[in-house]
Amino acid sequence: MKIIEFSTVTNKMKKMMIQDLEYLYSKLLINENFGQIENLLGSKIENWMKNKTINGAICMKNEKMVGFLFAELKNGEQKRQAWVPSFGIATFGEDNDKILYELYKHCSSQWVELGYYEHVIETLDIDNQVLSLQMLGFAFQQVHGLLKLSNYKEGESDAKISIRSFRKNDSDILRDMADIIYKYQIASPVYAPLQVETIKRIRDGYASLVNDDEVMLYISETDRPVAFQALWEDDYGYLVPEKCVELSIAGTYADVSHSGVGTKLMNYVVKDLILKGYKWLSADWRITNISARRFWNTKCGFNITKYRMIRTIDSDNN
Repeated sequence: MKIIEFSTVTNKMKKMMIQDLEYLYSKLLINENFGQIENLLGSKIENWMKNKTINGAICMKNEKMVGFLFAELKNGEQKRQAWVPSFGIATFGEDNDKILYELYKHCSSQWVELGYYEHVIETLDIDNQVLSLQMLGFAFQQVHGLLKLSNYKEGESDAKISIRSFRKNDSDILRDMADIIYKYQIASPVYAPLQVETIKRIRDGYASLVNDDEVMLYISETDRPVAFQALWEDDYGYLVPEKCVELSIAGTYADVSHSGVGTKLMNYVVKDLILKGYKWLSADWRITNISARRFWNTKCGFNITKYRMIRTIDSDNN
């Protein structure tokens, strides 16, 4: 096997990458029009490589591409990350584990040398890619899933709630409901740290949803607001089927959790989306958010399409 640096990758090699990825994505049975996937991937990869700081390599064997690994080098206020999108990693053939090992061994040494100690990889749930990354020290962080609305099985609920769309004067309600999300995220067992400044931005962002003309926002109420969902139409892409809506935000106050409030809201939202002509719903959640995982994955029937996995190198030992 031969490792080739990203800087020497030719247009012919990029074409091979796209064709190989097209084959992998077809296994997910998401997009019915496979003929468009190559164009979608091609433009996505071209724009990504053109506008980002990319570091990576491809693996060749007998003049055939058998794998590649590319990361965007991100510089945030709190941390620096080598971030691999789902189209930035792939292996082909019988030696998937060995190919990925050689690629990560080569690329990660450069990332660490450049000062990027946090490695994030979005990986498809196919071809044992997840297991291979676990063997390299990666852990689950985020889960992405898709639900075909026609397959949704309405859950039973006798919750006494009313459901409505948002109003322009709901900004204070939404600001308060932002607490549902971040308080759950920073608590056990999720432990996702947030800065004070970040929490303020989240609260203000929720309040500003009343001014978003594209959001579909539903609020459940008893004698007060108890739950909500915010959704946006999703752009058609290589991992996003046509007529798909992204469920970006959802929350239920803890004191009414497990009372059927979330189920009744979900039943209502799915029916409304179908009436509006949508066919798919996408969502993502922290894997350590047990309540979210049980509700979206187990109860609602979302099928997992990809994982975000993470490995943090101890910089003190380098």
